[in-house]
Amino acid sequence: MRQSRENRPGNWGKFLKIGALGLFVSTSSWAVEEQAPVGLRGLLPAKSPIGLQSKDFELLDGNWQAWGEETNLLVEKLYSEEALDLAGQHELLNQLQARVQIMETALKNASYKQLHGPLADLHGRLARRVVFSSAILEILEADPNAAQKSRSTESFGQLSTAIAGVRSDLGSFQGGDLWIPYLDLETLTAAATAADNSPTTTELLTRVKAKLTPVPEWSDAQKEFLARPALAKLSDAVSGTLTTLTTAVAPADPAKLRELSGLFLSALDEYEAAAGSAAATNARVAYNALKDQAPDGGARLSELMRAHYYNYNLRVTASEGLLRRVLSDSRSESSWVNDCVMGARINGQQVTNSTVSVDLRPSSDSAQIALVVDGSVSANTTGYTSEATVFSTGYHYFRAEKGVFYDGHKFSTTPASVGVNANTQFNEARTKHSGIPLIGRIADSIALDIARDRAGEANAYTADQIRNEVGPRLDSEATTKFDKANLELETRVWGPLREQGMYPDSMHWSSTDSEALIRSRLMDTDELGGTNPTPNVSVPTDGVLIQIHESLLGNGADRFELASKVMTESELRTYLEERLSKLMGKTVDLPDPVVPEGEKPQNNTLTFDAVDPIRFQVDGGEVKLIMRAGLKPQDGEEIPVQIISVPLSFEVAGDKVLMKRGSVGVRPIGKVDNPGAQVTRARIMSQNIQRALPDKTFEAEFERTIDDRKVKMSITGIDARDGWLSIQAR
Repeated sequence: MRQSRENRPGNWGKFLKIGALGLFVSTSSWAVEEQAPVGLRGLLPAKSPIGLQSKDFELLDGNWQAWGEETNLLVEKLYSEEALDLAGQHELLNQLQARVQIMETALKNASYKQLHGPLADLHGRLARRVVFSSAILEILEADPNAAQKSRSTESFGQLSTAIAGVRSDLGSFQGGDLWIPYLDLETLTAAATAADNSPTTTELLTRVKAKLTPVPEWSDAQKEFLARPALAKLSDAVSGTLTTLTTAVAPADPAKLRELSGLFLSALDEYEAAAGSAAATNARVAYNALKDQAPDGGARLSELMRAHYYNYNLRVTASEGLLRRVLSDSRSESSWVNDCVMGARINGQQVTNSTVSVDLRPSSDSAQIALVVDGSVSANTTGYTSEATVFSTGYHYFRAEKGVFYDGHKFSTTPASVGVNANTQFNEARTKHSGIPLIGRIADSIALDIARDRAGEANAYTADQIRNEVGPRLDSEATTKFDKANLELETRVWGPLREQGMYPDSMHWSSTDSEALIRSRLMDTDELGGTNPTPNVSVPTDGVLIQIHESLLGNGADRFELASKVMTESELRTYLEERLSKLMGKTVDLPDPVVPEGEKPQNNTLTFDAVDPIRFQVDGGEVKLIMRAGLKPQDGEEIPVQIISVPLSFEVAGDKVLMKRGSVGVRPIGKVDNPGAQVTRARIMSQNIQRALPDKTFEAEFERTIDDRKVKMSITGIDARDGWLSIQAR
């Protein structure tokens, strides 16, 4: 049988082979078409990214173990080559978003505090991947015309909000309504309400934009007026709507969009893994390229970048309790009374007791507080006229309030308002008939009745006197205090920051009824900023929460200009001391390296790399210092540039803060020809780092002078999660 098969006619065999080959080729082409990457397939790596792998989810134990394993499987499914159509990808991302929401809820619940650490790291890493992956899917599926319509609707909505804000602002002062016709607010409102995208609206927006754009001929008063926050927001909304209406709808290029989407996601993953400057630049370049091609103009992508990579990288939240302790004051003042009131000479003594407190007020564009002065005046006086002498006591109460605003540039105030409740009691009267039986008592009673009948006038006069005394005094003292604060901030904070190239490129101050919030960002055009911090770190009720993002540490380190520098250890220490002293406005002394017993002090030479000489990564409860530097020992062979990672953990133990250094990692840049020599290099580098950065104990309690008052603070908590170093103090 086998022989007969082998001896089949050659033509039949040839035809069968050709037919099989044709069938294979045709079915293969169908398979290629069916299996062509869709959506995120082919754009995401086939392996879960660093920080979202199985070992990371294993940190969730106890009741969360099974949940963590399930979430890990979903992440692995996202980062795999498993065939999944668009509907399946959307469903998978929805499931992961639900997991992110569960983590966020748990982070707000103190019952899960023991898991807040790993949850915070996982939450941030996963949340960013999910929202950006979803945005890329939207871009790949978007219809350009529908996207343009959506952008137009959103722009008109923002314009309506801005117009309402301007109307409210103009209504807050006399004559403000005169600006309504000048700014064409009625016509603008109608166009925004109707979402009118006609050429008439374009002409209107162009005209209003010109009115809101400063020109050299404007006076300082005009420029200052149009710089009001409400008008600035209107200017932005008008410009944004105009851009939306005048941007032509370009046909989508699916292949180009996929290419740019892949580059963008890859750049973000690269930055998440190492937080390097080159990765930051690549991410920005990829983002801008994709935004320009996206059917929606990159609207959704821009929103996400602002929230997760262009966000503030320094956040300071001060509680009302802390501000009260810093700014509160109590006074008790005695004075003589010598006055002439309603034809009577008044003499006596009064005691004024007052307390100054702080009341935070909600404000979205500045930190707003009210200085509140509650006081009482106790007076014992005697009034003299030609007819009688009247003895009185006064118990008067007042409350004064003065608004104080800080917008990140200067303090400004409003005039004080004073409310008074005056209460004068006339207790006794004497006349020239006093002491004469019957007549004297009658005359005294008549004089006392006359005085009491005029108590209303006396109280009104007293209230005016208190208002005229308290209001101007509060205005004067507050103006002096905050003018001094403006000067000190400029000379001790903003000036040094500008000099060192570390002045924020963006800053925002605001307040609620219980907290004052400071947000700032240090970021250049080729750098990235912060993200939204996880919600598990709270503000002490009588303290402050300071949150520093790793991007601030890295961007700040770049301003120290260590790239390509060659310095001995002592030269480096002196250089850093000088820069830090200028920045801090006081002398900073860095400790000398610890010299092991039996060894001589070393003063080796460091050669910093041209790229990322110093970076930081903050997660897993540690601040990781990453250096790219070579070493030339005093005695020995020069070591080429290495990547050195030094994990530092911080723990508050009573009145001490313990800094512990973890295992120092040293690895080469690129391939090594001699592994044995590299082991020796790593050991030498590690020993030098251990000498320079030993475990250290700091005082948790510190003292600061604020407004000539010494304020004692104590660090109560330090946490390092998802890029944020959070420090609580009270």
